[in-house]
Amino acid sequence: MTHSHTRPLRAGILTFALAAVGATAHATLAQKEGAEQKPLGDRELSNVAKQFGEYVEARGANKGSYEAQEALEKEMAKAAKKLGGDGKDLEPLLAHPWSMARAVWLSADYDAKASKQRKDLGKITEQTGEKEIKFALWVPGKYKPKDGPYPLLISIPDEGKSAQEHIMEKWVESDIRDNFVIASPIMPGNGGEWLERDGIATVMFTLKKIREELAIDFDRVFIGGRGRGVETAHAIAGRFPDQFAGVFGWGGDAHKDVPVDTFRNIETYFAGGGPIATAFEKAAKELGYSNVVLNPTGEAKDIAAWAMNVRRNPYPEVVTLVQTKGSPTNGYWVSIPPVDAPRVRIEAKVDRAANTITIEAEGVTTATLLLNDALVDLSKPITVIANGEETKFSEGRKMSLSLDLYMKGRNDGGRYFVASREVRLPLRAPKGDAAGGAAGGDAGKGTTLGAGD
Repeated sequence: MTHSHTRPLRAGILTFALAAVGATAHATLAQKEGAEQKPLGDRELSNVAKQFGEYVEARGANKGSYEAQEALEKEMAKAAKKLGGDGKDLEPLLAHPWSMARAVWLSADYDAKASKQRKDLGKITEQTGEKEIKFALWVPGKYKPKDGPYPLLISIPDEGKSAQEHIMEKWVESDIRDNFVIASPIMPGNGGEWLERDGIATVMFTLKKIREELAIDFDRVFIGGRGRGVETAHAIAGRFPDQFAGVFGWGGDAHKDVPVDTFRNIETYFAGGGPIATAFEKAAKELGYSNVVLNPTGEAKDIAAWAMNVRRNPYPEVVTLVQTKGSPTNGYWVSIPPVDAPRVRIEAKVDRAANTITIEAEGVTTATLLLNDALVDLSKPITVIANGEETKFSEGRKMSLSLDLYMKGRNDGGRYFVASREVRLPLRAPKGDAAGGAAGGDAGKGTTLGAGD
């Protein structure tokens, strides 16, 4: 199903490539047919979006946020009338995460920012983000926010290659440049440092800056690279699995220590990958995943064609996290604390029809569930079965919590949670090792992502 706000693909070589590749994205709760899952129109959300932006500005300045929140709630209640509200109650809008996510996207006011960006369109420029991180950026020459949202490729160059040359030499097809925003982080130091703090920060702050400034699709963000950049991108996606729709590798190999389990909901494409990528695909199949593509002769146009058919699932029905050295802690609607244990694994499944969440966990004793009405019906009691122990609870939609989650990066322009619940995970004796290792066969045991190796 085509998302209601996905921009059309311009005709050209990608059109033919898309037909050959076929759709690979998994069906998601947010993409199923049904009027209740379509956001309100942009005009209906415009005042909510404007006031949301003013609230974020006030909170950032630590001045007037209480008044700004009151004004936001009034606009939300007005918009909620379109969903059956009485003009005073904002619950119908809080119960509609599709509309709330769209309002967040609109709040960035990309149209207003576009006039200042006009001089940089259709060329490769060097940009600066937070903490003085730098990256090369390509924005289509005919970029217009109203024609968006645009998919984003974050492409890490091989060691010793400049970010600008990487975009200029590797992403040359006009159809790719017409349809994608392309960013290439200027990585610090040598390749051996890219999975240390500064290297990871460079990539994630690049993403943050682009999401603030350009009309990208939050559900079509891809990370990948060439050579050494492939294993770096692969490992970073394993640390932040819910930030990316997919990972691509091109002329390089996967990272040997990335747990396959965590990639349940991330599409992966290796063009010309090596033995570790092959082992990663095999391990994924053993886990029942069918989301890893190996193409020994793949090129940029093949990666782009694949990406045009892939979307992030913001609310997957099953979430699996394998934590190593305290990472990852966040995955979609599940969060766990950093744990120092030989094996840390959690798998959470939601059954909306039964309003039930089932959790199997090892090595961790608590988890926080982020909730909305795409996942469960918050107007009814929710059942959690954690390691066989059943509890029931009711959890209301909370406006203040949802704003806090936005400020923490958990809510964004593609997803919106309005409730959370911490659940206890009774201790259970470790099971046998799961399938899921890459080259060494032990990624499923909770091995390192590779930082500092």
